[in-house]
Amino acid sequence: MRSLVIAFTAFSLCAFAAPAAASCLDFDTLTPGTAAGVGPLMTLPDGTVRLNPFLPMAGPPVTTGTATVVNSTWSAGTPPNELWLNNINLVVNADPDVTYAKFNYADYGGSVNFGVNGVVLTAADLSALGTLSGPGTFTTTVAGVTVTITRTDVPPSYHFGTVTLTAPAGVLIDNFGVGGQEFFVDHVCW
Repeated sequence: MRSLVIAFTAFSLCAFAAPAAASCLDFDTLTPGTAAGVGPLMTLPDGTVRLNPFLPMAGPPVTTGTATVVNSTWSAGTPPNELWLNNINLVVNADPDVTYAKFNYADYGGSVNFGVNGVVLTAADLSALGTLSGPGTFTTTVAGVTVTITRTDVPPSYHFGTVTLTAPAGVLIDNFGVGGQEFFVDHVCW
């Protein structure tokens, strides 16, 4: 495991045992409370990561959102930390392009953004983007990429799961991103 130092702190880069995923962003080496706003976040050997404005269901883009490292609630990942996206999007630009990406999420309310290869969608939640394809599983295609969303509801009002992006033959994933209002991510891999 190696650490990458960026303007405000360090992120962990680790191997991931899924098909074609070379890197994962976990937030375990960061101090809870570490925050950043819209702009470049880091450059990695296999891509760049930035924070982009959030696109609400109505109204202009939100440029004042923050990404904050928080103690894990076991919602989107595992202890000790995960990343809280509050009116902001985390975007990965893979270099080279990839055929597979995956991340864990937890959604506590508000709308979400999801994008692949420059196509950005806004919805009430990630599962609303797809069609039910099995118990707690939703599937859709965005920019030619198959997107599989798992969803587990937790009473009274939140849900969590995993989003997997799989590019079919002849299609590559250049970039992907996600964000929300009360939204958490962990294990962002490509």
